[in-house]
Amino acid sequence: MSAVQEFLYSRLAADSGVNALVGSSIFDAAQAGDLPELSVLIGGEEVLDASDTTASARVHRAEVDIVARSGGFAQAKDTADVIRAALNGASGPAGAGQITRCLFRRTQALRDTSDGLRRIRMRFDIFFDGL
Repeated sequence: MSAVQEFLYSRLAADSGVNALVGSSIFDAAQAGDLPELSVLIGGEEVLDASDTTASARVHRAEVDIVARSGGFAQAKDTADVIRAALNGASGPAGAGQITRCLFRRTQALRDTSDGLRRIRMRFDIFFDGL
């Protein structure tokens, strides 16, 4: 797991609102077999260089998915609201560096017609200073 993924995981796992909705169903990779009714998947990242002459820095465009197995989008959308509140503006140590800020960028609701899953895809820009 990358430093940014570890940061996201620890923030979400420590948040009481997220825990109330998904419990320990926070993953950094797709799960084999039966999924919980509602889970959070820390997804892919796109990394952009944001260094200057004084410091090394990167912007990670990270995705967080909420996956619902059944029902409508209501519970998944409620979970997205709680995740946005837990992550937007967050900062703190991450690996050998520092997350200076985490900014919410967008949310997209998706329906997978092949297996009936509902998915809310969130994107955050995470500013990382360090190695």
